[in-house]
Amino acid sequence: MESETISFSKDTAQKINVSPRTIQHEVQIAEKIDSQVKEKIRNTELADNKKELLLLARLEENILIEGKVEGSVETKPRNKIETI
Repeated sequence: MESETISFSKDTAQKINVSPRTIQHEVQIAEKIDSQVKEKIRNTELADNKKELLLLARLEENILIEGKVEGSVETKPRNKIETI
């Protein structure tokens, strides 16, 4: 018997007439890209490029971008727990 509970992505996709995979991608981008990175790329061409945003979301390291997006990129390993 199929579950009566519809997944978030499936339910949302039906409501806005897109595929569930589109919703999954949007959630992945929203959840996986660090807030500092989001702030750095805001109002850039990169911010409007879904393919590049998905690649960025899938990286194992956080990307810290200094200066312009086209400029140098510095990587810093993701810290799951930071000690004080």
